[in-house]
Amino acid sequence: MKWIATSSTAPWYEKVPQPTEAAPQLSVTDRRQQAIDGFGGCFNEIGWQALEALSEDRRAQVLRDLFDPATGCGYRLYHVPVGANDYALEWYSHNECDGDLAMKHFSIARDQRYLIPYVYALPCQYSRTSTCSPRRGVHQPG
Repeated sequence: MKWIATSSTAPWYEKVPQPTEAAPQLSVTDRRQQAIDGFGGCFNEIGWQALEALSEDRRAQVLRDLFDPATGCGYRLYHVPVGANDYALEWYSHNECDGDLAMKHFSIARDQRYLIPYVYALPCQYSRTSTCSPRRGVHQPG
């Protein structure tokens, strides 16, 4: 087994593990404590933009390679961000209007362009969403 790392000065280099006196913190037993529903990933605007650049046949093949349980990786879970995340094409939220508690200006128009087609293209069984970006001015990193 190799330990491959990337730093700001050296991409893709092999690191040598250093010996330690620490006791192991992991023990493997036959006891089952939870079930795994499956594996998957987060689907976002940049991912769909990349898939859109492919022909329909190639895009379908990539999705089969990821999600088909017999011939692909068998992914069956996905997370859909609500609002911009680190892989959005740019910052956005679904309502940028101060004081709009009735959500009259709420819109998923952007998601209809990038995320919803992606979700419909996926043969996954389960999904989860979470808010990634509040309205501008509510929270800005820094």
